Amino acid sequence: MDIESQQLRRRSSTDPPQWLKWLPLGAFIVACLSFLFALTVLYPWHIELSKEFTELSKKITQCK
Repeated sequence: MDIESQQLRRRSSTDPPQWLKWLPLGAFIVACLSFLFALTVLYPWHIELSKEFTELSKKITQCK
């Protein structure tokens, strides 16, 4: 082995893997997508369920 290949091998063993460079960006994208899902799907569903629960509780109090 020549000196250059030994230096490359030494350098590659101490450097972190390439995918670690993109890990924070990937985590940020997943967090943003989950926030958008909660905002656009879960929150309106929560509002609709709240309306249905109040209607149900009104019906229950009327039956008593």
